[in-house]
Amino acid sequence: MNVPKLEKLIWKFNAVTDVTVFENSNLLHEASIGFFMLKEGKVNMGRLQSANDFFSGLSHVRSLALESQTIEILSKYNIIIQPFYNLKSLELHTGLKKRNVQALAFLFRCSPTLHTLILEIINDYKIERKVSDLVSRVRLKEDLTGLHDYFKSGPSDLNQTVRSVLHAILNPNASVVSDIRICVSDLWSITSTEEEQYWESQIPSLKSFLQHLKVVKIQGFLDCANEVTLAKFLLKHGKALEEMIVCSGYSNRRDSLRRQNIRSQMMGFSWASSNAKVEFQ
Repeated sequence: MNVPKLEKLIWKFNAVTDVTVFENSNLLHEASIGFFMLKEGKVNMGRLQSANDFFSGLSHVRSLALESQTIEILSKYNIIIQPFYNLKSLELHTGLKKRNVQALAFLFRCSPTLHTLILEIINDYKIERKVSDLVSRVRLKEDLTGLHDYFKSGPSDLNQTVRSVLHAILNPNASVVSDIRICVSDLWSITSTEEEQYWESQIPSLKSFLQHLKVVKIQGFLDCANEVTLAKFLLKHGKALEEMIVCSGYSNRRDSLRRQNIRSQMMGFSWASSNAKVEFQ
């Protein structure tokens, strides 16, 4: 493509080709991309280079949207992207699975002066939901013993929290599901997940990104571990953050108490920006 006058590009439902020529795209300011890799055994180096060349042609955009298939490519393969120094708005459609986390961090690093981040979370109900899975497992009495043993060697404040909640749960008059949900919610503030540790390790390389980001909108939010961890990270370290809008995805009444407690925890996090506002929709 030789596109000296092109200002807007929508490129979706297309496979990565063997060769890409993307030239003279300096005027391109808006792009929406949704390409994918054909499943034909091993991906050859030519197609990886083709994907690299395609992204290079987008380096001047001010607004960029990436579909989930494209993020999957970034998650699986070593795609090299030039920094988007002009990028002000980034929209990502992703399941926010564990394997996507590094790709998101990579995109954030490539967007050093980003103003607005929109995350459209794709939930197919098969995505791992650590909190919900834990709630389901510990309903069984035998799992309560395992939970106690698991946290037995943890920090003193964690031990105290778990012991007090387990005591209430093992009481026949207690509400098992309710107390467990409260316990899981409380654990957000005193445990450090693998995802949290990863995001914290990225702070030096995300310094510019965190100093410029002002608006975050998360759509399809289901209070899953990866979602809460990322929201917490952006609130905790986004020094210029002014607004975070969290739009709930599918849920049922049984999740309402858990959701309420997790949101309370989010509002109680230490925020980097004194001007930040969080709105739940």
